[in-house]
Parts: sequence; structure tokens; C-alpha cells
Amino acid sequence: TGGKSILIHKNRDSRGRPLTIQRRAVPGKHAWIGNGPQQGFCPTQGINDRGVAVMMNAGDALPEAENSQYGFGVLMICRILLEESGSAEEAVKLLEKIIYSDAHTHVECGSIWFIGDSKNVYIVEHSNRKLVAKKVNSGFIARANAFHYPEMQKYSLLNSKNFLNQRRREFAVRDYLVNTQWRKNGV
Repeated sequence: TGGKSILIHKNRDSRGRPLTIQRRAVPGKHAWIGNGPQQGFCPTQGINDRGVAVMMNAGDALPEAENSQYGFGVLMICRILLEESGSAEEAVKLLEKIIYSDAHTHVECGSIWFIGDSKNVYIVEHSNRKLVAKKVNSGFIARANAFHYPEMQKYSLLNSKNFLNQRRREFAVRDYLVNTQWRKNGV
């Protein structure tokens, strides 16, 4: 961010799907750069010319009743948020509009979004019918593919073993970064 107070990093394992750098500048829209599937034109993550960063991550498996086979997929939503949003707050409001208009599909699971600009960072968790967005105020946050917000956890189909595996992945990232910082600065 401009004040160097926020750093967002997204690990994208992509399960063997090749990713490529993508860049778009559609007249009348915000230009953006990001990465996504080689065969597509929609990113999994990116940043636009206003400094709005948008990153998508798969969330918890959900009951069939919470899913839809119709609407925009998450990659198209990522592109829409980048092209239409001049701030993180605008991006969150637009995402809410998409979800509550039944214009989203993600058949197997919900989604977790990291949306930020130089002033605000949000983590958004949602199914096709429910969305919870919370502002990140401070500290370090590591997220894997599991919902953290109680309002969303009730929709999850993760069993306790899968849930703990996701938390273990989050702890490993946090532990590595803390140990690296300690070795470097003695903090």
C-alpha cells in the first residue's frame, strides 16, 4: 500500500493448472494486471490502476442448497471487481450486490476474498446466499480454505479433520514468517 502498512500475499497452488500474467485496459473501465488461467481472460487475483487489490480463494464445501449452477464464476467476478471498483469499499459493495442478486456460481464451495487498497483491507466470506465482510484492522492474518466467521461456519460441510488441516496450513505460514522475522531482526 502507499503507506507500506498493508501487505497482501496470495499463494496460488492452482492444482497443476498453468497460470499466466494477464492485463486488461477496457475503455471506460479501470485497467488491471493480475494472474489467471492461461486459456482465460479473467484473473484469480490482481490490482487495478486505482490500487485496489482483489484476490479470490476457495472457501468451505457447502450444502447443495447453498450452490447455484447459474451466474458469474469467481474469475469473472474478480475481473468485474477490478474493472469497476475505485476503492476496496466499492469492491466489497459490488461483491455484495452480485451475491445478493443471485448472480454468482461456485458449485463445490463458497469463496473467501481478500480486497484491499491503501486505506482499507477486507476479508469476505460467502456462499451463494450469505456474505460476511469484515475490515482487517491490524495484525497478521493467514487464511487457508476454511471459513473463520461464525456467521459462515454454520454453512460449512468441513469435518473436524479437514478444518484442523486448514488451520495447520495457516499456522505453518504464520510460524515461518514469525521465525524469519525473529532471525532477521531478533524480534
